[in-house]
Amino acid sequence: MGFETLKIERFITDEVLDTVFPPKIKSLSERHWTPVIVAKIASNFLCHKDGLNILDIGCGVGKFCLVAATLQPNCNFHGIDIRENFIKQANKVKQKFEISNTLFSCQNILETDINGYDCIYFFNSFQENIDETSVMDDESRVSHEMFKIYTQHLYDKFSQLPTGTRLVTYHTAEFCIPDNFRIVERHLADDVKCYIKSKSKNAESEIDEDAFKKHILLYGS
Repeated sequence: MGFETLKIERFITDEVLDTVFPPKIKSLSERHWTPVIVAKIASNFLCHKDGLNILDIGCGVGKFCLVAATLQPNCNFHGIDIRENFIKQANKVKQKFEISNTLFSCQNILETDINGYDCIYFFNSFQENIDETSVMDDESRVSHEMFKIYTQHLYDKFSQLPTGTRLVTYHTAEFCIPDNFRIVERHLADDVKCYIKSKSKNAESEIDEDAFKKHILLYGS
């Protein structure tokens, strides 16, 4: 099945969509790319009105944005990832499907300004820094220190976002999210959590050290 006959639509499955990617990329899908059902749930929650700008942090080859942008044509999606080869693949598929309301760019979240986005999607892209089973390629580097740097950085940035900002996480521990975000929906055995920022200030400026250590013991190498 090629691009000529395949279209992203409401009833597409992971098995069908993954056929548009090269074999090596496809082999990572089950573990590392957002499933179609999650993209549907997340985009439905995030796109509560037209004209919103949604950021996908650590987008990989763009599966979330590609599905969400197709299902939510009145909102705009921006996927960022540190791997240039993933971004090139995402843009290739975007162009083939002629999806105009999504953008992919090679960026490191440590150098990215997340202000100006109405909503955020985050599929724990830092896990490869502590879990050897999450290694994707030669660029993966297990480093507990880097995991904490990335997690604390995002925690700080989330804390500063405006009240009302919507956030969806997938396979992401709650200690990674500031307590001024309130969980309003849970899906798929709690793997998907939907948050709304309900307070302007965060009670804690640092991630919970005990929770961090427990996470490392549970998943770390």
